[in-house]
Formats: sequence, structure tokens, C-alpha cells
Amino acid sequence: MASEQKEIKELRNLARQHPNDYKYRVMIGNWLLQNGKEKEALAEYNSVLKKEPDNIVAQMSLLDYYKAQHQDSLARAQTERLLLSSNTEFESKILLLRQLISDNEQQGGDSTEVLNLFGKILAQPQENAGMAELCAAYMSLKKMPEDTINTVYRRIVDIEPDNVGARLQLLQSAWKKKDFDQIIAIAKPGVEYNPDNIWFYYFLGLAYSQNDQSELELN
Repeated sequence: MASEQKEIKELRNLARQHPNDYKYRVMIGNWLLQNGKEKEALAEYNSVLKKEPDNIVAQMSLLDYYKAQHQDSLARAQTERLLLSSNTEFESKILLLRQLISDNEQQGGDSTEVLNLFGKILAQPQENAGMAELCAAYMSLKKMPEDTINTVYRRIVDIEPDNVGARLQLLQSAWKKKDFDQIIAIAKPGVEYNPDNIWFYYFLGLAYSQNDQSELELN
């Protein structure tokens, strides 16, 4: 007990010494939450967020509070707020999404909520293709139609034109349909962005040869 009291005393001293650094207030809230003082912890988090609404550390701790209190609807809303915030680090967003997907699967695996959230996320500007790749992987897990998954692969290629995996997935899909014009449209930029990848030359050559053969047959 004495060591615990010493911990909270030190945190409060740090908060007083650095009144504009809200991380110490959040740390106080975390200590209170871990030691069974939920109402006091919530008050700390809300106090920080009132002064600094975009404080991601406080928002993450508030999410932990909602989960600890089994306030599922508030936890989901808080998770979405963090996922859609430009201030949340990419790595944190990936962890949040993976946890959300895991929780969703344990509750029956209704994909509607997850897909709606992916839609909101991908409607925003993306710093990299990681979110779209996770979305495509989730859609594959849920065995969604290939054409639906391809819309996400196209989004990946839009974000990262040199993304080999997504471009090859689109090529394989187009090859199944014998859509040679589409293969050419996908493979040509692949050659430009990834000149060392032999597969793009391979698909491009096959598509050109098949188109030439079709023209000969028509003539």
C-alpha cells in the first residue's frame, strides 16, 4: 500500500510541475483505473480531453476505461473516433482494427460493422496502403466476391502504384476472365514501377500475343 501511495504522489507532483503536459494527468488516470478507482480515472481523462480534445493518449486510455467497464457501445464509438482521427498513429490504428476484427469474430462474425468502418477509413486520404491491405485480407477471410475484393486491390494500387502483390492479384483475376485489354492496362504500369519483376513482362507479353491472335482470327 505504501508503494502505491508513493506512486500516485509522485505522479501528482509531476502533474503539478508540468501543468501543460497532460501525459502526467493521463498517467494518473491510468493508475486510478488499475487500482479500482474507475470514477476518479474517468474524471481525469475527461478533464484532459476538455482542455485538449485531440489528445490521443487520453482518448486511448478512455477506450481502455470503456472496455474495463464493459460499455461496449461506447467502446465501439471510441474505437471509430480513434481510427478516423488523423492524429492517431498508423501502427495504433492497425492494432485497434485487428482487435476490433477479433472481437467481431468472437461475437459471431457479422462483417457489416467492420466493412462499414473500413469504408469510412478508406474514404480518407491514406499515408500508405496498409489499411487497404488489411481490408482486402479481411474480405478474403470472409470469402467475399472476387470483384468486390478487386475494388480494394485497385485502391491499393492507387495509393501505392509499385505494390506488386495487389497488382498481381488484379492480373490473375483479369487472366481468369481472359480480359486481355485489362491485363495490358494493369501490367504496363507494373513494368514501369517494378522493372525488375518478370511477372509483369510475362502477363504483358501473353496479353499482347492473345490480342494479336484474336485480330488475326477476326481478319
